[in-house]
Amino acid sequence: MAMKKMLKRRRFLRGLAGATIALPFLESVHFGRPARADSDRSVYNLIFKQGNGVAQEQRLANGTEPERFWPRETGALTQETLAGRDSDRALSVLAPVADHLTVVSGTAMIGMGQCRHAASQAQLLSARPVLRGDNSSRAGGETVDWFIASRCNPEGVEPLNFRSGRIEGHAISGAMSYRGAGDAGLRAQQNNPAAIYRDLFGGTAPEFEDLVGPRRMSVNDLVREDFDRLLSSSVLSRRDRTRLEDHRGFVRDMEVRLTCGLPEEETANFEDLGDYDGGDGNVRHATMRLLMDLTAYAFECDLNRTAVLQMGDCADGTRYVVDGVRQNSFHAISHRTGVENDLQLVHHKIDRSMAETFLYFLNRVSEMTGPSGGSLLDHCLAVWCNDLARGGHSVDNMPFVLAGGANGFLRTGVYVDASRGGSPVSHNKLLNTLIAANGITNDAGSYYDRFGAASLEGGVIDAIIA
Repeated sequence: MAMKKMLKRRRFLRGLAGATIALPFLESVHFGRPARADSDRSVYNLIFKQGNGVAQEQRLANGTEPERFWPRETGALTQETLAGRDSDRALSVLAPVADHLTVVSGTAMIGMGQCRHAASQAQLLSARPVLRGDNSSRAGGETVDWFIASRCNPEGVEPLNFRSGRIEGHAISGAMSYRGAGDAGLRAQQNNPAAIYRDLFGGTAPEFEDLVGPRRMSVNDLVREDFDRLLSSSVLSRRDRTRLEDHRGFVRDMEVRLTCGLPEEETANFEDLGDYDGGDGNVRHATMRLLMDLTAYAFECDLNRTAVLQMGDCADGTRYVVDGVRQNSFHAISHRTGVENDLQLVHHKIDRSMAETFLYFLNRVSEMTGPSGGSLLDHCLAVWCNDLARGGHSVDNMPFVLAGGANGFLRTGVYVDASRGGSPVSHNKLLNTLIAANGITNDAGSYYDRFGAASLEGGVIDAIIA
């Protein structure tokens, strides 16, 4: 079979033991793709969710805590202003990618009813009142990731739904992504990077584990014959050959990190990578970065266009490391419960660690090639968000940090306050904007603007649209 004909028919290389490697975007060949909503837009959506709110200004019974999250001024964001004027703010960590950022304050969960950790998490991506309440809260309808994926993903491909942390054993730990209302709509999460790796690389044959597991062979070894044949094809441009070599290196690097990127006690059993208790903040971050690597791979190869990545439980009790010291439960810190002298400062430093992990993903996709031949980051709509505004169950100024610009749909290098006359707007407007950025329209052909509860005001956040 001619190489050009083979490439048009499939976007995978297959090898021994059922191993597969999905191919990145190649400019020399055309891969047939199913029709999607405004498919030329090619947007890849990541939602990275932190719990417990952020260390922004708030008034407490014993005084007012200072602002440590938002930039000092709305308007243009530059590397110089974030790293200089705003160096004491959590967002300063993202200074290297300032020109790719769209920071949005002034949104709130309005008319949602419950606002505790579990209820807020169920409302964050659904913008609907919850079913039940407190620790057993469930979303009242589909979440925005499902809405987008059902219109933009390949047919039958569900959005990725990953979590860094233990899934079982906590009443409110998994309520993040929904295909519909209630328990029936709740989607199962994956937290084992090794199992996700096998799903992506298709090693279903029994001998796959024997080859890739104990022997530590790379999937690259199992598909070497097809890969080398592809690289030697006269169809490929020089840039595509370089792209494929980089892709092969990325796959090998990811495999090494799966077995070496976590502490030895966490990787003693390749099968049980995800079955830790999640109490160690360093393990939590390391695992999240592995999940981000896998997500970036899925985006680069157009296997999926939407992913939700959750950091811990919504009431995240992880003991994160700050200044070399393993801290108390993050949940307790967010409620300012503990013996530390400045719990808001500790909270702020945990926020900074979350920003560093978000930056890791942005750097990863910036090194990859997107459909247009430029950086994959430019085709991304990456969102760092939270199910609370602050630690005390408040939802009146929700933190939303967007990056990538969604292939030019969003203004970037900008900080916008979406409130009107000092009053926050409902966060469903932000979700509508995410939907519109994917080329999804309403019946009239305009921006989709009615996601969430029917009682909420529709519309998008015009100030962040290019």
